[in-house]
Amino acid sequence: MKKILLSLLLLTAQVQAQDKKITSLPITVPQATDILPVGRPGVGTTYGVTIQSLQTTGPVGPTGPQGEIGPQGPAGSTGATGITGPQGPAGNTGATGPTGPQGAVINSDTLPSSPTVGLLWFETTPRILWYWSGTDWLSAELFTAVVSANAISTTSSLNLTPPQIRPGTYNIYLETWVIGGTVATTNDATNNWSLVLRRIASTLAITSLDTYTSSPWSVGTGYIIARPLALLLDLSATSIINFQIGVTRNTSPGQLNASVLVSYRLARP
Repeated sequence: MKKILLSLLLLTAQVQAQDKKITSLPITVPQATDILPVGRPGVGTTYGVTIQSLQTTGPVGPTGPQGEIGPQGPAGSTGATGITGPQGPAGNTGATGPTGPQGAVINSDTLPSSPTVGLLWFETTPRILWYWSGTDWLSAELFTAVVSANAISTTSSLNLTPPQIRPGTYNIYLETWVIGGTVATTNDATNNWSLVLRRIASTLAITSLDTYTSSPWSVGTGYIIARPLALLLDLSATSIINFQIGVTRNTSPGQLNASVLVSYRLARP
């Protein structure tokens, strides 16, 4: 037993001489009953002394310098497209832009030479504003003439006297005529009304300009039909100009309620 203790003390002295730190040196000293075997100890007999751990650790050294930055790695693959987010709120209204240049208007009693389409000319003496259509000087103002009649049951004529017409001074350019009306009862491809736009000259000669029939109308339903004309009427040799709506009853239609509007411009010869 003494020899074992001396061996342990010698081992401890050697470790301390090497300036090592003993972190764990647990020694289990067996009891007399544990280390003394029955009978005479022979070669290889164990006396139960256990050295569990013997570790030595040196002092922590200083932190080394930071290493160089390594090369950049390759770019990764593009990820999948995400879902579309909700629509953002509407932006503020932008500032109002600058006012564009005003169109030129020629003030003169003389016809402008070499006019371009849309050129405005104010004829000072009659005080009429004209524009060049590409073929004619037409008044910028649009005039209308209207006539109405209710409960028409027989063939008849409705006269219109357009205002602002000066026969012998200006011609007239018919733009459209608009028919509005209803048929009270029967109205079909056979039983219907015909409306004819006519021009009456000073000689009382009547010229038909356009015709419309009520056959597509449903009974009791109101309709407004606009029909383009684009007709230039020469009034240079005419002292009176009127328009007439000829109403013709075809077979046996129901009563007709009708209104007709004619729109036109003055045209300078």
